[in-house]
Amino acid sequence: MRVIQTMSVADLKSTATLLEQGRAEDAKRALVEFIKLVPTYVAAHVLLATIYDSEKSLDEALEQWNRAYALNPASHVIESGLKKAVLRSLHTAPESEVDTMKDVRLDLLIQELESARIVPDPNVAEISDAELEVDIEDLVSETLARIYAMQKYYDEARQVYETLARQNPDRHHEFETKAIAMQNLALERN
Repeated sequence: MRVIQTMSVADLKSTATLLEQGRAEDAKRALVEFIKLVPTYVAAHVLLATIYDSEKSLDEALEQWNRAYALNPASHVIESGLKKAVLRSLHTAPESEVDTMKDVRLDLLIQELESARIVPDPNVAEISDAELEVDIEDLVSETLARIYAMQKYYDEARQVYETLARQNPDRHHEFETKAIAMQNLALERN
């Protein structure tokens, strides 16, 4: 895990150097390739979004801000960048889309959503504890593991990666490696 982070910082510094040299296209290509290797590195998405913003490539910028936000929703910088990208995309929307958005009554939409209720079906059989545990194990995902890791719940992240390793034999080694990394982080923390 540390090797990836060290590589990430070095790659981002070299990309920043390219930008300082006025080589935005080279920086952009490097970031796109880097994100393919380390798709969860938030700073790379933010830097790429910033480049797209400066080029007025609104759709690409919005996509990168969304990815960054999905990885780190607690960041005020990312939230601000995402809001600005959304506002720019709305500002440049074709007139027909803008007119349609004006017709939407937000107060009615909010009222409708608040009054919506989920009505339980009384004929549904209860699920036993054993079945529930199996169902919960099926709900694990890489995203859940990353969320746990970001929140420094390393033991929980390790358990998710171990489950993913069992469920995905073709990626077993990858998930086991991540589980070991989470276990090491948990040990370092204690």
